[in-house]
Amino acid sequence: MSNSSQLDRHRDVTSIIADRAFPLMLETYLYALYTVLTVYFLYRRWLDRKTTSLPVFMLFVTISMFILYSGYWAIDVYLLWIEIYRYLPQLGTVPGIFFLDGILIPWSVAYYVQTALEFAMLVLGDTVSLWRAYVIWGRPRWLFMLFLGTTVIESIAYVLVLVALFAQNLPQSPHGFSYSFFTKAYIPLCLVSNIITACAQLFATIMIMYKGWVYWRDVRKISQQARHGIAMLTVFIETSVVYFFFLLWLGFVGFFANPNTLLYAWVFYYTTPLIAMYPTLVVVIAATRRSVLENSAVSEHVPSGLHFATNPSAQQNRGSQPSRFLTYTQTEIRLGASLASQRIATHISEDQDEGTGPEDGRDKIAQDMSP
Repeated sequence: MSNSSQLDRHRDVTSIIADRAFPLMLETYLYALYTVLTVYFLYRRWLDRKTTSLPVFMLFVTISMFILYSGYWAIDVYLLWIEIYRYLPQLGTVPGIFFLDGILIPWSVAYYVQTALEFAMLVLGDTVSLWRAYVIWGRPRWLFMLFLGTTVIESIAYVLVLVALFAQNLPQSPHGFSYSFFTKAYIPLCLVSNIITACAQLFATIMIMYKGWVYWRDVRKISQQARHGIAMLTVFIETSVVYFFFLLWLGFVGFFANPNTLLYAWVFYYTTPLIAMYPTLVVVIAATRRSVLENSAVSEHVPSGLHFATNPSAQQNRGSQPSRFLTYTQTEIRLGASLASQRIATHISEDQDEGTGPEDGRDKIAQDMSP
């Protein structure tokens, strides 16, 4: 074997390690976290099955997203294997090659399937964000129609991208239909589909952020405490700002970065699992009743927004109980009572440390709670 051939092989193997093996390790770690999150969600729903029915939509979103990403991750493992396999001695000839992640690999149907899985995850992620905006805003009909229309248009756009990508791998000729269709339609279709995804996610994020801002403004008016860490973190997660940033970063690197760089090679390995994981995290928040936006934005006279997290029959069975969705005035009462209980607990703790008797402690609390 000549020195030049050895250098080429060494360079290819180094590229495989840097551009696929190492990022696949990171992706596998994120996949493990995603698996733990999904198992935790299903476990909690199983424990609560007697008090809260398992909703079809929520289970569909969670399980479908996990299955899609599991297939995506398995194909990444397969692509790493097929890149290494072509260097084994028993492989006599190298089949047709395809440029992917900065290196040349044998073309495989697996890559096409992986692309379809990624598009399906993007559509499903946008569906979750739009649905959350629809629920938090009280389920207006116009928003449902917009949500449904956006989902259909986005799905059609990605199907056309897959058709163009498939046309690329048909027998090519300079004057053939497949060659002409791919060269003229692929890039515009990719741009249009990504723009639709970005607009849908931006619209949902702005609507949820507005509700989050209104909620936080009301809380700050009522409560003088400086710390609202858990509630603020929950609101921040629900707004999908981080999810929107992941989409922008993935689109920016995919279109403008040099395919020969590590930036381009690594971006799909860490953004894709995070994009798949984020909608599941939002579903978990809704299912565990930690959606402060949903609880504060929906009036007691509006149908429960938690139909996203519970079946309608479960809500009807509790019809005799007082509504858990509070008006603004009731929210003030609840927050005020919470603050009062925190102040009482603080005074009791201080009295125990100072050796103050029960009567003195009650007098002190009464003085502080008086106008």
